[in-house]
Parts: sequence; structure tokens; C-alpha cells
Amino acid sequence: MDRAFYKQILGFAVIIVVIYIIMVFLNYIFQSMAMYRLMKSRKIKAAFLAWIPITYCYALGSIYDSIKRENGEKTYFRFAILLIHIVFLVLQSNVLIKLILKLINLIQYNLNSEVLPLMRDYISNSSVNFLPGLLASTQTVMCFVCIYAVFKTYASNRPSYFVVSLIFTLIPIIPFIPGIYLLKASKNPPVFQAKLSFA
Repeated sequence: MDRAFYKQILGFAVIIVVIYIIMVFLNYIFQSMAMYRLMKSRKIKAAFLAWIPITYCYALGSIYDSIKRENGEKTYFRFAILLIHIVFLVLQSNVLIKLILKLINLIQYNLNSEVLPLMRDYISNSSVNFLPGLLASTQTVMCFVCIYAVFKTYASNRPSYFVVSLIFTLIPIIPFIPGIYLLKASKNPPVFQAKLSFA
């Protein structure tokens, strides 16, 4: 295969990646709007943290803690999620920087069969490693617990909201769908429950 073919493949891949990044960005906007609105309505301090990617999990945990307090329970999800997120980013940053530098070097000179081994090296050295994988899984589960509490409180009559959000989070074909449903739920008044149950 000649170099022109590889350039066509690269061009097509870039278009797909750009479209996907746009959809992910839209999801970020929708979710941040929802989290900001929920934090404001619940009188949680520093609602602007919902717009900062690194502290988004903290904002989500703050809303969960607020909901649990209304039900007579005291939790500290906001601190636990934030700590897990920071440790995960630190562990992953070194490997990710190396990958980016190698990809830039390949693009500058020639796109060849080194790309696939490079990607395999990145996967084997990062997300598959035990500790980062464990942290990412734990953070994901905790975020799902928080989001479930939000939907349970603000969209208890729409159980499909959480189900659809869960599906499109685990299988992110259209990644902005969860953000849309969370934004729709945030517009509803909260439903107080004597005890928030996950049954």
C-alpha cells in the first residue's frame, strides 16, 4: 500500500475523531449545565466547579451528598471521587504524554505500521494496568451511583432516563445522550424521599 492510501485513511480517521470529540464536548456542556443548575438549586457552594473537568466529579459527589443529607445520611462521596480522579490522572499522564510525542514524531515523518504497535504499547502500559484500571472502574461506579441518585430524586417518574444514560455511557455511540437526559432531569423539582433506596 502506498503513502497516499495511508493519508486517506488518516484523513478519514481524523474526521471521525473530530466528530466524536464534538459530541463529547456537547455532552460536557449539557452535563455541566445540569450540574451547575442542580448545585445552585440545592444551595451548594462553588457551583462553578461543575464547569471544570477535573472537579466535575467533585460537583457530582456534592449533589449526591446533599441528596443523602436530606434523607438523614451523611456521606463524603465528593472527596472520595475527587481523590480517585486526581490519582488516576497522575498515573496516566506520563504514559499519555509519551504516546502523544511518539504520534507527533510519526506524523512528521511517515505514517506506517508502527502506529498499531504504538497503540498496543499504550494500552498495555496504561488502562490495562491494575491500579489505573481499578481506579477508573471505581470512579465510574461511584459516578453511576451519584447519577442514579439524581435521577431518583429529580426524575423518579422517568426510570428510562437513567437506563438510557447508563447504556450510552457504557456504549458511547452517541456520547451526548447522557448529558441531555441529565439536563432534562435537572429542570424538574426534587422529590423528597424518606430514604433513598437503590432497590
